[in-house]
Order: sequence, then C-alpha cells, then structure tokens
Amino acid sequence: MENISKEKEYVKELFSAITPAYDLLNTILSMGLDKKWRRFVIDSSGISEKSMVLDLCTGTGELAAGFAGKIGSGGMVVGMDFCPGMIGKAKLKFPQKEYPSLSFVEGDVYSIPYPDNYFDCITAAFGVRNLEDPGKAFVEIRRAAKPGGRIIILELTRPANPLLKALYFPYLNVFLPLLGGLVSGSFGAYRYLARTISDFLSPEEVKGLMEGAGLKKIKIIPLSGGIATVHIGIK
Repeated sequence: MENISKEKEYVKELFSAITPAYDLLNTILSMGLDKKWRRFVIDSSGISEKSMVLDLCTGTGELAAGFAGKIGSGGMVVGMDFCPGMIGKAKLKFPQKEYPSLSFVEGDVYSIPYPDNYFDCITAAFGVRNLEDPGKAFVEIRRAAKPGGRIIILELTRPANPLLKALYFPYLNVFLPLLGGLVSGSFGAYRYLARTISDFLSPEEVKGLMEGAGLKKIKIIPLSGGIATVHIGIK
C-alpha cells in the first residue's frame, strides 16, 4: 500500500508540474487528434438535455465542457480530478456563468463523492492508464452509474498495424518526450507518460477488468489506427 501511495503522489506532482502546458501537449501527444476523439466520446454517450454526466480524470475540463455544451442548462456535468492545479485551470477556462450545468470538483476515482446509481454517463479520457488499480476504479465507477448508464473510457493505446507501429514507437519514445519536455520544462514527466502508453494494458485486458467490475455489453472501438481506443460498457 505504501508503494501505491507513493506512486499516486508522484503522478499528482507530475500533472501539477505540466498543468500550464497540458492542453497544448495533449494535442502533441495525440498528434492533433484529441478533439476528434473527444467528440466521438460525446457522440457515443447517448445523453439528453437532462442527463447527469461525470467526467473523471478531467484534466483541464475539455471533455466535460463538451458535454456541457451539448446538455445546456437542463442537466448536470461534473468534471473531477485529483490534481488541484488541473481543477483550478478548468474552472478558469470554463466559468460556471458561461457553463451553468458544469462544475469541477477535486476527488479520487476510488471514492467518488456521489450516491449509488447517480450518473447517466461516466467517462474518463487519457487517465485510466495512470491509475495504479484500474479494476478497483471500475468497481467504483459502476457503483456511481445508474442502471443502464454508459461508462466510456478513452485511452491512448498501441497500434497493431506493423507500418503504423514502425512510425508510432519512435514518435512515442523519442520525439514526444523531447518535444513535451521542451514545451513543459519537464522531460521526466513526458518520459513517464510515454512509458505509461507502452506499458498499458491491452484493450482486451481493459475489457476484462470492466467485465470483472460487473459492466456489460462492452465494446472495444479502435480510433485512428489504434493509437487510441474507446471502451463502452453498460451498468
């Protein structure tokens, strides 16, 4: 448990350090495709104007704000992150007077501060691979979702196509840490983030953890040749 706690604190410090450059570097990390992927998540969510949405690992709130723009003032969107710096920046970017259905809270994915059966849709983009225990997180996510609610996970993954692999891994392991470090001032952070992609579970393994948490009808949807993957499950 001590090692897990140390890892969690390291990740929190890492994201605090890169908060000022986070949005730009998300675009670099995804090769400019992150907005398209977030739109796919929103379009796959099945939400309506009265839906309740929770976006975990929200970062600076881009996906949460996208949901709020679709829902309007009739429902509720919560962006949650365990990094205070990210939440602070999200609140500045998307003030509640302009996004009346949107709020941001600091919180832990293993202890979501909402009742059972509360949200119509729960999402997490680019965050699950940084969790020390994704299976435990999926159990808590399932608890907070309504029966029939959708859980959507968007994550950076490894392409299967040999040609794409040959281009992608030099980008991931050399170019990305170098450029990310130059822009953010934290070379170690982007070496770490590249490693989390290389070491992350396969899409089938993620599906297995979601099923183990009691989620059903799980779909695996590769995006952009498999450099990102969406998992959609139902409570």
